[in-house]
Amino acid sequence: MYKVKNCLTEDCLRPAFARGMCNTCYKFWQRHNPGLAKRPSVAERFWAKVNRLGEDDCWEWLASSQPHGYGQFAPGGRAGGMTTAHRVAYELTFGPIPEGLSIDHLCRNRGCVNPAHLEAWLGGRVVGVGEADEQLERRVEAGGDGPVVDGDRARRGRGPEGGVGGEQVVQVVD
Repeated sequence: MYKVKNCLTEDCLRPAFARGMCNTCYKFWQRHNPGLAKRPSVAERFWAKVNRLGEDDCWEWLASSQPHGYGQFAPGGRAGGMTTAHRVAYELTFGPIPEGLSIDHLCRNRGCVNPAHLEAWLGGRVVGVGEADEQLERRVEAGGDGPVVDGDRARRGRGPEGGVGGEQVVQVVD
């Protein structure tokens, strides 16, 4: 049978709620020890959910993820909405994402949140040249006339000036 723990406060027999205290004692403790009861920062909460390996390795997101593999995180806690974990990693490291830019995983691992593997790009989804060539070959074999990324018409172009070595990329054309 499950044994209910009692409050650690002397002469209190109510069941424990948080930090070993009942709700009443805990609320009293919170009011009189405000520095000890602080909520961890967004950065502390976020990085605690990441499996950090070497600097060049993918850092896997360990918490909740979307069905298609991207990690998800609520920066505002329970009250805030969810956003993708790689966007939060980028913002915590480099600051706000400029309007109109998307975040690309250079490693092609959707669960990776290593800031060294993330880059801001103009436009929509971005696919590496090697992948685009494979997609083009498959499309031509199927009787198509050009590269397609998830059903959208695509074109070859140069990445923005901040791109990694100005590599060629395929950008989705709306």
